[in-house]
Amino acid sequence: MTSPSKPTNSYHQFVTYYLIILAIPMLLISGGLFYFNQLTQSNLLQATLKATSQIMVQDIARQSTMLVAQLNMAGEQLQKTKRGNRLSNAEKEELAQRWRALSYPSPLIKHIYYSSHQGSFFSYPTLRLTDDYLPTRRPWYQVALELPNTPVWGNPYSDALTKIPVISVSKALLAPDGKIDGVVALDVSLQEWSLIFQQHTKLANGARMMLVDTQTGILIAHSDASLINSPADPKMLVQLEGLDGQFLDEENNLVTFVSIEGHPNWILVTQLPFSLTNNINKGFITTVIVMLLLSLLLFGLVAVIFKNKIEQIITQLIQVVRLMRVTPPGKQVILPSIKGVEELEDELNRMTAKMDKVADNANRDALTGLYNRRYFDNQMRRLHDEQRPFVLALVDLDNFKSINDSFGHPTGDAVLKRVSALGQEILPQGGTLCRYGGEELIVIFEQESLLEAKLLMEAWRTAVSRLVWREPALSVTFSAGLGAWQGQAWEALLQQVDDALYQAKANGKNQLAEVSSH
Repeated sequence: MTSPSKPTNSYHQFVTYYLIILAIPMLLISGGLFYFNQLTQSNLLQATLKATSQIMVQDIARQSTMLVAQLNMAGEQLQKTKRGNRLSNAEKEELAQRWRALSYPSPLIKHIYYSSHQGSFFSYPTLRLTDDYLPTRRPWYQVALELPNTPVWGNPYSDALTKIPVISVSKALLAPDGKIDGVVALDVSLQEWSLIFQQHTKLANGARMMLVDTQTGILIAHSDASLINSPADPKMLVQLEGLDGQFLDEENNLVTFVSIEGHPNWILVTQLPFSLTNNINKGFITTVIVMLLLSLLLFGLVAVIFKNKIEQIITQLIQVVRLMRVTPPGKQVILPSIKGVEELEDELNRMTAKMDKVADNANRDALTGLYNRRYFDNQMRRLHDEQRPFVLALVDLDNFKSINDSFGHPTGDAVLKRVSALGQEILPQGGTLCRYGGEELIVIFEQESLLEAKLLMEAWRTAVSRLVWREPALSVTFSAGLGAWQGQAWEALLQQVDDALYQAKANGKNQLAEVSSH
């Protein structure tokens, strides 16, 4: 008779079964968290690339529109200056001054030039032509003839004189009899344009950004300036279909592309090294096993002790991140205290302070400390959206060019800073003072009537005219135009105020002029 088998220890069996059962959801949770983390990073990366590309596309469209506007203005200035069939020396000098002022705000403009239909050539800055240089046979001239009186973008090329990679936008001008008078053109430096691409890719190691002409297959601009005007990857070009999209290329780069409005053949392409797989691999299995074993060993020890503490910290961190997300830029973020992780609290405070400083610096003019053109444009859009009444005043320092010529640019800078500082002292809290460009300042009055704004501007103008300078011969005044918003587009009011400023200049300078009510 066989002896009965020895009963197993049911308690130990229960523990074993419990651990096995516990391991299954922990394995699933560990794997799920790992996969979710990868998927979240993937979605975040794709969303970030899309957002960055959209911002850059808007910037390119804005810059190209501005360059076309400057080309049209250069053509208008040429036609106003030119009185005969050829430019006289006096007309050339006058046109050079106009084009210098036109190209000054934009580092992208390399040259502005004009060639008559007979081959007479003029440029700013002056270019020394070789004997074999025939402007009427250059690509920028020929392409403009295809669509007279219309700005036309050419293809990238190395300038025959400077050897710098450029792209030209040109326009064939018509004479009063309807015949071609000549072509005016801008050379846009692709190296300067590519610097903007480099700035957008600094924070992402290995990222590349490029502007591709799909018709010619040429790289117009690139974050790697050495690749400008070189052929794009043919395999990539095949996949650039539609207005926008994303795909993984053969080198496992995540590629985002967006077309440029107004330029059907231009596409902005962003590449970022990226790897995402949905298949379980060795690294995934190893990670899950290690996480599972550690969880099994430490779960019973730490779960009860730290559960409430961890939940508390996570909840506070979520509140902090949410608070940072919803707080508008420039406003102080008051962070709750996170006990036990004071270093994290300090770092978050430093980070928010740095973000606020960066946001403010982006809206400030480096020389005067005033708000800059970008801030002004944003305020104008805000006031337009809110339909809030305001008064606008545009200020231009009188004879500023002669101040720079006679006393030097450091003195000119000192004049700008001192006049700006005086304006900040005199103007009230409701008056926002911005540097509009060059020697032009602009003031937004949101809480004052037109009469109140005029009195404040007059006080500022008088105070400036009475300033005593270190240079005995130096005298500084300004002229200004001002007007109140009456429901029109803010751009229209800005033009009216600009016209009033020119009227003040024409009336003898050192005075104010209001927008005409007619």
